[in-house]
Amino acid sequence: MESNNKRIDRFFVSLYHVRTRENTQTLIYNFLLEVGESIVSFNEDDKTIDYVRIAKRIIDSKLGEDISLSSIADEMGFSSFYLSRIFKNVCNDSFSNYLKNKRMLLAKELLEDNSIQIQDISKRVGYWSPNYFIKVFKKYYGVTPGEYRHTSLNQDYRSTMI
Repeated sequence: MESNNKRIDRFFVSLYHVRTRENTQTLIYNFLLEVGESIVSFNEDDKTIDYVRIAKRIIDSKLGEDISLSSIADEMGFSSFYLSRIFKNVCNDSFSNYLKNKRMLLAKELLEDNSIQIQDISKRVGYWSPNYFIKVFKKYYGVTPGEYRHTSLNQDYRSTMI
C-alpha cells in the first residue's frame, strides 16, 4: 500500500503537469476520493478491531459453554460470515483455531490440578464428549490429557525434590 507522503507527492507532481482546468478538477476530485476512502478504511479497521476484541471477551467468558462462531455472531448481531472474515483479517487466524487454542490452554492449566477428573475438565473447556476432548488434546499437544498430567505431575514432584 502506498504511503500517504508518496500519495501526496504524486498528487502535487501530477498537479504541476496538468494544463487544463478540467483535468485539474478531475485530478483533485480523484485525489479527494482516495483520501476519503483511506479515512473510511481506517475507521472500519478500528471498528473491526473492536468487534474482534468483543468477540474474544465473549469467548473467554463462555469458554466452558457450547459456543460456536454462529452463536457468538448472533450475540453480536453479525452474520457468521462477517465475524469469521473480520476475525481472520484482524487475528491472522480463524475463529475456530482461536477457540481451540484458548480451550487447550485452559485444559492444560486445569490438568495441573490432580483433583479434577479429565471428564470434568473436558466439560469445563467446552467439550461435552470426553473422548473427543482427548482426541483433540492429543492432536494439539501430541500426548493424551492423562499422559500430560502424569508427566507434568512427575516433573513438579521432581522439582520439589531438588
